[in-house]
Amino acid sequence: MCPGFAQTFGPEVYHSVTTLERYCRCPVEFYIEVVLGMESLEEPGFNIKPTDWGTIFHRVLELLYRDGSVPLSEVPKPATTDHPRSP
Repeated sequence: MCPGFAQTFGPEVYHSVTTLERYCRCPVEFYIEVVLGMESLEEPGFNIKPTDWGTIFHRVLELLYRDGSVPLSEVPKPATTDHPRSP
């Protein structure tokens, strides 16, 4: 059992394993949802339509190349890579 659960709710209180796991994961969320009976609000989504992505992409390219082409040697390398490079 999670530390503090029996002291807070008493040993005679029965909860399902899923409910106990919710308490272990986040006691505050458990209190709000189970004890107070309130629902958590969903975080607002960040959905960008494909047409908006296209507009953003074209604007970035426009700003990048407005003074002419950029030599490939001047383009910064990615800060991280999926595979480490060998020396």
